[in-house]
Amino acid sequence: MTVRVKLALLYGVLFLVAGAALLGISYQLVAHNLPEQTVAAASGSDVLLRAGKLAKTADVPASDREVLASIEALPPDKALEAAKAAPLSAATARALLAALPTEVRSDALHQLLVQSAIALGVMAVVSVVLGWLVAGRVLRPVTRITETARRLSASNLDERIDLHGPDDELTRLADTFDAMLDRLAAAFEGQRRFVANASHELRTPLTIMATELDVTLARPDASVDELRHMGATVRTAVDRSDRLITSLLALAQVEEGLDVTQTTNVAVLAREALARHETQLAERGLDVQTQLEPFVVNGDPGLLDRLLDNLLDNAARYNVDNGWVRVTTRPEAGVVEVAVASSGRPIAAEEVDELFAPFRRLEARTGSQRGMGLGLSIVRAIARAHGGTATAAPIAAGGLCVTVRLPGADVDQTHGCPDQTNPSPALET
Repeated sequence: MTVRVKLALLYGVLFLVAGAALLGISYQLVAHNLPEQTVAAASGSDVLLRAGKLAKTADVPASDREVLASIEALPPDKALEAAKAAPLSAATARALLAALPTEVRSDALHQLLVQSAIALGVMAVVSVVLGWLVAGRVLRPVTRITETARRLSASNLDERIDLHGPDDELTRLADTFDAMLDRLAAAFEGQRRFVANASHELRTPLTIMATELDVTLARPDASVDELRHMGATVRTAVDRSDRLITSLLALAQVEEGLDVTQTTNVAVLAREALARHETQLAERGLDVQTQLEPFVVNGDPGLLDRLLDNLLDNAARYNVDNGWVRVTTRPEAGVVEVAVASSGRPIAAEEVDELFAPFRRLEARTGSQRGMGLGLSIVRAIARAHGGTATAAPIAAGGLCVTVRLPGADVDQTHGCPDQTNPSPALET
């Protein structure tokens, strides 16, 4: 049984119950306001009419019926006097001369009850039909939602219900469904774009390796130096593929959730990450300053370590020679702010958030299309997996400040990144 049929039957039953209650109340009010009356016969014609009616009544004695028949045979001018002098029982005499309106009242109430019951039955059927029509109109948006959902697929998420009407529950349901479709379409589009970019990034080193091998092997007289050059090029391409696959695996691992959760001091992880990148930072001649205040968070130490590695790698890779890098960990209201700021090329404020998109590289920052564009994507994914956030802000003199906020026991998000225009002498060097 469909919802429409159920609603139609429900409307019919409710109308029938309400109509029966109204009929009962009306019957009692009419009976109360229509009291019994006694009206004496005024003429011989009245007597003749009453005598004929009483003679057909079953509860009248046989002797009274004979008298009534004799009265009914008299002319109207003699019927009234004959009735008054007739040997009738007291009940029959009262009915003949004074009690006829009581039967009229009973007949009127009976007719009211019968005719009202017939009208109630007819209106109950009409209410079911009207309920069917009203239910169909009310459920029309639900039908549209169902038909739209049935037509949708992963490759066809552009349809919308677009329901117009009053701001009621069904309109809000349709709007919520459309918003969900917008999010699904964006997610599928992002997934397709991610797969396409990953395929392209993986295909590039494979193409380089295949080209080097084909060119070198096509020359039977290739020298040792040429073979060594081929091997070095292939090795570089293999390393690039390895880094890309490692980054993709890390991103997938973060999106699946945390496997390990333990207390970790962020300042200790930052010092260890700085030690690992010491050579890379020194090769660029970067002035490194730190202000590391201890703060313990609950999370995966390996992923947090990867977060700091990515931040420092970006700060060194996309910096300028003889520039600066500033690393701070600053507890504030139950949240630790891990900020890595670095000098570099100027970046437009409206382009900063694009740096967190997978495979997104800004030439304004990198000066080229080198790199894989996954570093900050992994940073944001790790931060969100730990219940935190990752944001970035351009530095007026050129460069970028990336701030990661990780909650401790008392989650209270803060905002802001320290001014990194000029180095601060308060920082450790």
